[in-house]
Amino acid sequence: MTFWHLITGEYPPHCGGVGDYTAQLARALAGMGESVTVWCPSSGGAVEEGPVRVLRELGRLGWSDLRRVDRLLDGEPQPRRLMVQWVPHAFGKRAVNWPVCRWIRHRARQGDRVEIMIHEAFLDFSGSWKKRLAAFVQRLMLRELLAEAKAAWVSTAAWLPLVRPYAPRDLSIEWLPVPSNILVSHDPKETNHLRQTLAPRGELIVGHFGTYGGHTVELLWPCLEHLCRKRPDVVLLLLGWQSELFRQRLIQEGIVEPHRIHASGRLEDRLLSIHLGVCDVMVQPYAGGISTRNASLMACLAHGRPVVASRGWLTELLWDELQAVELTEEHDVVGMAETACQLLSDSARRQKLGEKAQAVYEARFSLRHTVNRLLAVPTPV
Repeated sequence: MTFWHLITGEYPPHCGGVGDYTAQLARALAGMGESVTVWCPSSGGAVEEGPVRVLRELGRLGWSDLRRVDRLLDGEPQPRRLMVQWVPHAFGKRAVNWPVCRWIRHRARQGDRVEIMIHEAFLDFSGSWKKRLAAFVQRLMLRELLAEAKAAWVSTAAWLPLVRPYAPRDLSIEWLPVPSNILVSHDPKETNHLRQTLAPRGELIVGHFGTYGGHTVELLWPCLEHLCRKRPDVVLLLLGWQSELFRQRLIQEGIVEPHRIHASGRLEDRLLSIHLGVCDVMVQPYAGGISTRNASLMACLAHGRPVVASRGWLTELLWDELQAVELTEEHDVVGMAETACQLLSDSARRQKLGEKAQAVYEARFSLRHTVNRLLAVPTPV
């Protein structure tokens, strides 16, 4: 038996997409009979037992915390397979926590099989001198992380050429798309009730699922403004953390009337799935374009939603091949709104696109593909 140890800078209940990804991966591995322990930060240090053992021992990710976890790991049975869920900002210290990288390399020298799942590699060299300095340090951190790793995985093919220069020549680096972090819930009665509540006059529902960060909002705002002007028969449904704040801003700026826009805030997974299920079209602009690292996009596909998304430098070639989403150029917000309007006017086209999206997700991106790929790796001895 292999003893899995997932190292993450965030984990439910207070987390983002990487924490959700880690939680569902841990549950899936445990469901396959694997022994799984998650190590994550917490001020309380509480242990959660169950199919997945959660040890909140990383504290604030300082040297003393790492030394404590080092001793605890030494007491764990072997062979140990450490899989680090890497995104620099999740590990604190203003996204330049060099000691964590040194510690991961130390664990490899202790005989653990170390693998790095790279959700985000590093910042680009733009912006202030502080950001450029962080971008430089993050590249050195990645080199340290990969120096004695046995394998590396990337969430998008766009990371492959960026990561390779910082890795040993013989290190295997493979593309491992992220799955949806929201299980599909089927409840026709609740879905119909929600639709009647949100669109009592039979309006069409345009949704967006995300965290409403600065770059996304810069694209989403004018897109929704154009869409609302052109289609008075549409209501908006904003899903995800900070959606309520974004709704307030749109109303205050006179972009849309209050009765035409709804926001869910953070929902538990079953309710979020129901909300996704009522959307007629999803509008999903991303800074850098869509890619297989976008868990929110994957959730839309898993739920069979017709999606209008933006293309960019992160967008893999397969999206043109799969034709599972309608793609527009990254900064063409009017084109995105117009494409959404065309879909809203054509129910047959919407249905076909939604069915294609769901079929592609099941065939290429679902969680079982992630688990099967990881389990196919030879067990360390």
